[in-house]
Amino acid sequence: MKSEIKYLFLSLDQPAKLNLGMSEWDVESQVFIQGLPVEGNDTPWLSFADLLVDRDEANFVGLTFLIDNEVFWEPMRLLAQSLDPEVIRYNDISTSDAKSMYPGEAGKYRRFEITWAPARTLECEIAQLCCGQWFWWYSKIGSSSLSTHLIALGITDIDDLIAEHNLKFPKNLDFPPLEVEFS
Repeated sequence: MKSEIKYLFLSLDQPAKLNLGMSEWDVESQVFIQGLPVEGNDTPWLSFADLLVDRDEANFVGLTFLIDNEVFWEPMRLLAQSLDPEVIRYNDISTSDAKSMYPGEAGKYRRFEITWAPARTLECEIAQLCCGQWFWWYSKIGSSSLSTHLIALGITDIDDLIAEHNLKFPKNLDFPPLEVEFS
């Protein structure tokens, strides 16, 4: 089943805002989020994303990023604390529930989780999405440290992702609109 969503932009500052669309944006074009010029790149610790899924509803509700290098544990915990707690969670894998979400080797490392919908039964589904399918959007103005001027998360080809993983995209997401422009 084909989705009607091609991309998602989710701001990570409080309050989080959302932009869903079908636009075929060109990765070579300049992107503006809330009027601010941004550039897309990887996570500061170079990790591919896996899916967060609500198993009860078979909904694609977020992304999770493995942080396997302990050098990044504290900086990413602090970054998570500075962003909107409605959509950002730093999971230190310290509880049995957290460990059960990430079985095997994945349960040994901390996680940076981004969600846009609540889940009754949240699980990780290995996807290892590479940059080009998702981007972290950083401000082109301000700090030279990537982790200190993170603006938003963007995901492309959501329709392909949910078809490939036999999922749905949640309906009725309750976020204010996020202004995204391409030039």
